[in-house]
Amino acid sequence: MMAFFIIAFSFSMLRVTEVTSPDHPCRTVEPISGFCLRGQSYKTYDTVTLERCILLCEQETGCFSINYFKRTRECQLNNSSNNDFIENFVQDDACLYIDNVLRPYSLPLEPVLHCKSRNDSKALGMRSGEIKDSQITGNKSHPNNEPYKGRLGSSTGWMTLVSSPNMFIQVSFEDARRVLTDVASQGSSVYQCWVTEYTIEYKVDRNSLDWGTYVDKSTNRPQIYQGNTDMNTVVKNAISQPFLATAVRLMPQAWNACIAMRIELYGCKEGSL
Repeated sequence: MMAFFIIAFSFSMLRVTEVTSPDHPCRTVEPISGFCLRGQSYKTYDTVTLERCILLCEQETGCFSINYFKRTRECQLNNSSNNDFIENFVQDDACLYIDNVLRPYSLPLEPVLHCKSRNDSKALGMRSGEIKDSQITGNKSHPNNEPYKGRLGSSTGWMTLVSSPNMFIQVSFEDARRVLTDVASQGSSVYQCWVTEYTIEYKVDRNSLDWGTYVDKSTNRPQIYQGNTDMNTVVKNAISQPFLATAVRLMPQAWNACIAMRIELYGCKEGSL
């Protein structure tokens, strides 16, 4: 942890810093003042220090660089590097851009986790009720369409009061972490509402406040999953790089009429917490 703060201090002084550790090759990064990477930010934190912003990026699987606004202390986590999107790397006098020194954009993501085989992957309990109502949460939900109603095959479904990309339905695992291998979804069974595209966020440590975004390994950008085209047809998406989680969020990105989902998660148990 001390090494991280040394890195942050050097960044704040606008110096080039070289980092060596057993897990990462020696690498030099240089903060770029007066430039920002536009259109690649997936998470924003308000009123944080530069050091904290750097640490937040280091702790997230999908973060490869940051934009930091010195006057407002706004921290933006980016899912790419300026090497990937040079056309989006633009001048902004208020901004400081920094690559993630511990995760260059070209490095692979976390090792792939698998159940013993795909045949071991099974429904984790949304439809069956094994996942309890209290384990299913969300934000700004319609009072008659609470998150716990968002179970695959239910007679209603989860629906939000507000249609916004910041909405989510969350499933938390109480007894042990799960390896997620597939996600299935339907729209509302009552209204002409369904989600056509969504991303996935996950949390590995139950006690952490930080969420990671599932990233497409080939592009280092958030994976967009194709959702539904009608109310009731089940669409199942395979996770190409299964991951370990204590909690999972489905984040609608596009929808028909309004946000509504019924879901099932597939995978297997991976040890006790």
